[in-house]
Amino acid sequence: TTVTTNPVTPIAGQSVTLTAQVQPSSGWTVLPTGTLSFSVNGAPVTCAAPSNPTLNSAIPPVATCTVTAGLPGGADVIQAAYPTDGTYAPSIGSLALTVDRAPSTTTLAVRAASSPTAMPVSGQTLRFDVTVGPQGVNSGTPTGTVTITTPGVTGALCTVTLAGGSGTCFDSTVPVPFGTAVPFTATYNGDISFLSSVGSATHDIAEETAIVGNFTLSPASPVFGQPITFTVGLTPQIAGTLATGTIAVTSSTAGLGTLCT
Repeated sequence: TTVTTNPVTPIAGQSVTLTAQVQPSSGWTVLPTGTLSFSVNGAPVTCAAPSNPTLNSAIPPVATCTVTAGLPGGADVIQAAYPTDGTYAPSIGSLALTVDRAPSTTTLAVRAASSPTAMPVSGQTLRFDVTVGPQGVNSGTPTGTVTITTPGVTGALCTVTLAGGSGTCFDSTVPVPFGTAVPFTATYNGDISFLSSVGSATHDIAEETAIVGNFTLSPASPVFGQPITFTVGLTPQIAGTLATGTIAVTSSTAGLGTLCT
């Protein structure tokens, strides 16, 4: 029994047809008959067409098995087992080949973690949704990780572990000013069956709002001519962020204007 593949050098996830040829060691008085079984790396293969790879009446007879899901990437060993038909003894044919990794495609979507529609605010936690799929092959689901990066930030913002070809991660450390169109890159790191690929997205970042509050004066009831200390607090829109700059304390009394900054 001998085994061949079509295409001869398949890529992972590409539909492939396995062909087994069974040839008597001597004489052609009776042709071998029966149904063969195929395996890849020791695991049985489910044939899509035909479902039962039966030897035909060619000389020598052959049986085919189409695997629409393709073969796993890397070094594979394909075996075709001829059972026996009462005339010829069982035999096993083997074929060792290297299945190239298939190209992949990566897409990235960025949004505020708190809302699927709101524009992210500077300092707010961002959500990164990643999808990785096969490109130009019949089937297969990429596995592994995707790294999210942005210019000006050393290292990864976060890392997605794919499940079913997609995944999500979050980051709250992007130090970007408001009104900035921030580019993000998703780099799929590849696996045994799929090559790496890159996806990108650019998202506008909105200005964060700081609410002026906790406005007090000391003494609480000053008298004419007495120095007054004004204390002002800011409540940021995003917890944990700090505002910088100045706050002007003014009076509506005619002629006073700005008291201090």
